[in-house]
Amino acid sequence: MTSTNNNKKNLLTLLPAILLLTANVVLFGTSIIFKANSMEFEFSYTESVFQLFGVFIFSSLMFFIPGILFTKKAFDIYRAILYGIAIATWVQGSIVVWDMGVFDGTEIQWENFTYQRIIDIFIWATLIIVVVALRKKLISLLATACTFLLILQAGNLIYDYSNGSLDAYAANTTNYPPAGLYQYSTEKNIIHILLDGFQTDVFQEILEEENLKPHFDGFTLYTDNITRYGLTMKSIAAIFSGIEKPTDKSFSEWLKSALTDGGYLAELHNAGFVVNVIPHVPVKSTAHTNYYKIRASYGGSIVEAQRLQTAKLLDFSLFRHSPSYFKKLIYNKQAWLLQGNKTILQHLGYRNQLAFFEDYTEQIEPEIDAPAYHFIHIISPHPPFVANSDCKGEKGLPQNRESYKTQAFCTLQLVIKFLLKLKKENLFKHSLIVLQADHGAHFPVAINENMNFTKPRQLSDARPVTPKAKKIGRAAALLAIKFPERNHPLKISELQTSSLDISRTILVNAGIKSPIGRNDLSVPNINHFGPRRYGRYLINGPLRNQSSWFTQANDHSLIEASAYKFGEIIDFSGLGNAEQYSISGWNWGGINATWTSKTTAILKIPLLKPPNNKLRLVTNLLIAGGKQRVRITVNNTLIFDGELEGSGYNTWQFEIPFGEALKAHELMIKLDLPNVKPAVESGAGLSKGLLGLRIKSMVIEHL
Repeated sequence: MTSTNNNKKNLLTLLPAILLLTANVVLFGTSIIFKANSMEFEFSYTESVFQLFGVFIFSSLMFFIPGILFTKKAFDIYRAILYGIAIATWVQGSIVVWDMGVFDGTEIQWENFTYQRIIDIFIWATLIIVVVALRKKLISLLATACTFLLILQAGNLIYDYSNGSLDAYAANTTNYPPAGLYQYSTEKNIIHILLDGFQTDVFQEILEEENLKPHFDGFTLYTDNITRYGLTMKSIAAIFSGIEKPTDKSFSEWLKSALTDGGYLAELHNAGFVVNVIPHVPVKSTAHTNYYKIRASYGGSIVEAQRLQTAKLLDFSLFRHSPSYFKKLIYNKQAWLLQGNKTILQHLGYRNQLAFFEDYTEQIEPEIDAPAYHFIHIISPHPPFVANSDCKGEKGLPQNRESYKTQAFCTLQLVIKFLLKLKKENLFKHSLIVLQADHGAHFPVAINENMNFTKPRQLSDARPVTPKAKKIGRAAALLAIKFPERNHPLKISELQTSSLDISRTILVNAGIKSPIGRNDLSVPNINHFGPRRYGRYLINGPLRNQSSWFTQANDHSLIEASAYKFGEIIDFSGLGNAEQYSISGWNWGGINATWTSKTTAILKIPLLKPPNNKLRLVTNLLIAGGKQRVRITVNNTLIFDGELEGSGYNTWQFEIPFGEALKAHELMIKLDLPNVKPAVESGAGLSKGLLGLRIKSMVIEHL
C-alpha cells in the first residue's frame, strides 16, 4: 500500500512554485496594472493590498492542500505541474502579453486572435509536458529560478511603493455628496451638464423619433458644434479656459489652471457665486464651494467600493496572466469573472453615474439666495453599452450604433426628469442651462454625398474612410443651450460653434466681463464665427462638408496658428501637445509618456519658416527591453541608424544636418523600429501595439 506524502521537506519544495504563481497574479500583476492605469482607480493600491494579501494567502493554501493528500508518486507529478504552470503564468504575464485593445466597452473581436491562441497553447503545453517529463532533473533548477523571479519582482514592488507610483491619482474621502451640492439659488442658476461622448446627430434623431422635442422648449440646438479635442481631459481644459493651450504650458498645467485660477470657475467664485462641481476628470478645483466625484460604487459603502476595486485589479491580472482560451471566460463580455453582475449594475456603462444623477435630481431644492453655478459630468452614453430597451442593465449587448443610441435614449430620459424637476421647483425659467458633450462618438453622421462613409457594424469599425473627415463623429459634440426667460419651441441653429464658446457665454450670463472664451452665444455676432480647430484639423465652413476640412499640411492659417517654435518642449504625456503632430504609429493615452505602437512612428511638425542652420533633436525616452534598433529620418534625410541601449529614461541627442531637406515649412520625423516585439507592459491589454520606445518629451533646437 502506498502511503500519503507527509514529508515536510517535500511539501516545502512546492513553495517557490506556489508563491510565484499566486504572487504573479495577485500581487505583482495587480501592482503593474495599477501603476500603468492609476487614473482609473479611486483608492491607492495600499487600500487594496490588505484584501489582496488575503486572497494571496488563501489561494496559496489551496495549492498546498493537494500536496498533503497526494501519494508520493502523485505528489511528484502535481509538483511538476505546478512548476510548469507557475513558469507559464510568468511568461504569459511578463513576456507574451497580447494586445487585445483598450477596455473601453468595445467588444474584443476574439476571432482576430487565432494565432495567439495557438502560440499560448504551445507555450503552456510545452512547459508543462517538459517539466513533468524531466521533473527529477529540473525541479531543483526551477525552484531556484522561481525564487529568483520572486525576489526580483518583490524588489520592483517595494521600489514602486517607495517612489509613490502606487498612490491613487485622486480619491474621495467619502461616498456621500455634501448637502450643499443639491442647494440651488432662488434667483439665478447656471446649470452645466456634460454628457460624455454624446454625438449631436444621435441626440437629434432621438428627439425626433421619440417625440421628445417638447421637453426641450426654450433650448437652441447647435447642430454644427464641434469639440476642440477628441479626448475628455483636453476637452475639459478647453471648455473651462475658453482658449487654446498656451505655448508656455504643458497640457497638465493648462488643465489645472483651467479648473483653478485660469478659467471661468475662479471668475464665478470670485464674483460671489456658489460653485458646485461634480467632475469626472480627477483634478480637484480650488475654485469651488462643493465638490463631489461620483464613485464607481455609488450607493454602496466605502468597503464595497474598495472590494470592487480589488475585484477589478484581480480580473485584469487574471486576464493578463491567462492563456488566450481562458481570457474570454475571464472577460465575460466585459462583465468580468469576479466583478460579475455588480459591475453591470454599478460600474459597466457607468450605471453608477446615472443612479447618482437620478438621486441628485430628486434632492434638488431652491434654498440659497446667492447665485449658483452647477457643473455635472455624467459618463453616459460613453461605452461600454449595457442599457437595454427598458433602460435596465444587460450583459452581452453589441457595441454598435444601435446600442449606443439606446443608452443615449436612457440617458436623455434622466435629463428630461431633471428638467421637469427644475420646472416643478420654479427653477427652469430663470436659469441658463448648458447641455453639452466633451466629444462625440466615432459613428459617421449624415453628410454630403462626397464623404463616402462605410456603414458601421461595430464601434471599432465605425470610422469614416475619407481621410480628411475620418474623425467627424468624434468632433460632432452635442451642444444645446436654454437661455434665461426663453420658452420658444426647440430651435435649430446652424451657427458654426465650438467648445471654446462656452466660457464666454456663461460669464456674460453671470454678468461678468472677461476676455476668456470665443463667443457669447446668447447674442451671437456672425462676424465672430471663423475657422474652428479640431485636433490637427482646421474646419473652415460647415462641419459636415468635406471641403471644409483642412490638415496642417495644406492650410497656411492653421500652420500659423500651430507652428512649432524651436526650443519648445513637445510633451508626450497624456495631457501633452505631441498628439497634434502625430500621423501614425503612436499609442496615445499614457499618463506620463507615450509608446510607439508600430514598426514605424511618424510626426509632422509645421513651421512658420524653414530653419536657417542645422538642428538638434533632443528626446527623453525609455527603450523597451533595454535595447532597440532605431532608424531616424527627418524629411527623408537619415540622421541616425543604429541601436539605442539603456535602462530607464535617458536623454538622447541627434544632429540634423542643414541642407535641401530642411528648406521646407514642416519637419517630417520618422522613427523606424524593425525589431519591436508585442507589448510587454500593456497592463492586461490596456495599451495597444508593439512597444518600442516610450517617449516623454522631444525638443528641436538650432545649433
